[in-house]
Amino acid sequence: MNGCLVAGYGVPLGEDSVFTYPPGLRAELRSAIGQCEPAVLEELPGVKPELFQAWDEILRNREQMAAYLLERDDWDLFMLVFGVIDNVQHALWNYYDPRMANYYYREAPAYREKLLSYYEKVDGIIGRLLARADEQTHVVVMSDHGFGSTRPGLFMSSFLAEQGWLRFQAGAIPAGLGRGLMQRALRVYNDSPRLRASLRNLSGPAVQRVRQVLRSGGLLPSLQNIDWQHTRVFSTRFGLDLYLHRSDKFPQGIVTPEACDALCDEVCAKLLALRDDKTGLALVRSVHRVPAPADDAEVQPDLIV
Repeated sequence: MNGCLVAGYGVPLGEDSVFTYPPGLRAELRSAIGQCEPAVLEELPGVKPELFQAWDEILRNREQMAAYLLERDDWDLFMLVFGVIDNVQHALWNYYDPRMANYYYREAPAYREKLLSYYEKVDGIIGRLLARADEQTHVVVMSDHGFGSTRPGLFMSSFLAEQGWLRFQAGAIPAGLGRGLMQRALRVYNDSPRLRASLRNLSGPAVQRVRQVLRSGGLLPSLQNIDWQHTRVFSTRFGLDLYLHRSDKFPQGIVTPEACDALCDEVCAKLLALRDDKTGLALVRSVHRVPAPADDAEVQPDLIV
């Protein structure tokens, strides 16, 4: 490769990790600017001062590396990614937008401005780097995706169970009751900063025990507690991918190929008819049918919500 690279997400962490190309670039950057670390936190420590300090350090390091490399070479193409913005939005959006299902209104004033401040910090970095470019430089500023709020009301596995398309194993809480309990539990969680702090501080084994209790009751559905002999539709990936339990694709499948089109139409119609109880707005914007793959291809979802 005629150029260089400093990688980010997914790189191995540690003193001996190699995440630059050429490999010696890490040592060069350390010598030139004092440090060169992956722009990734080993573990998010929760919304507290240490988290903001870590984000600020990542931004400082990113700006220093970019400034050094811009001056070092005559570039045909130079690209810089600010992943901190994504981190900040995921961590603080619940304090920013009252439309969020889990809006933390008690702490919102303290953190709303923090979120906006990181847009300003990145904007300042971009401005300082652009000051190094001449008038012949073409600049593109873009986002790889937007960010916004999700509305409450749809727990996909509970919805599928209520329609009779999915069934949990014996002992699980009935679908309608399970959804109601989840909604009430979410409200209690949102209204209690002390409860949120306690749950976030649980150790690994304790977290697993809580999850197991929720799964056993059908409140935290998983593929492990599904009654496959009586399930026609199930979901994965946060409920966005829906699979028909097809007899020609799954060992215990019960939906025949001839019944697939009608079942897909029925599921689509029911999803598109869902409305938020409070606002009356549609909970599902669209449902996409996935073309059937070749027989030997990997199993794909039948519907994407």
